[in-house]
Amino acid sequence: MKATIYVLTDPESGAIRYVGSTMKPLDERLKSHMRQYNCDGNAAKRRWMNRLRRAWLRPGIVAVDTCDEWLRYQREADWIGHCIEEGCGLVNGDPLTQR
Repeated sequence: MKATIYVLTDPESGAIRYVGSTMKPLDERLKSHMRQYNCDGNAAKRRWMNRLRRAWLRPGIVAVDTCDEWLRYQREADWIGHCIEEGCGLVNGDPLTQR
């Protein structure tokens, strides 16, 4: 099976804010992010998603890569590293991503 590496983008600035991976269709994954905005333990992502919800906004979701399932987490980590190098203000939960 193939995995999709995706980014969530800020609807106002277009900035990449989150990198993730999924085996599901992207529209399903985005719905899942929107449902769990208040439940997951990632405070930075929760604050960002809450701000968007209060403004009646949704993040964009864009596929940036596909890979075999067994490479999924390594590819996701590679993309997180790339986004950090590019200066993206990620809200992935790892302190290194929140610069």
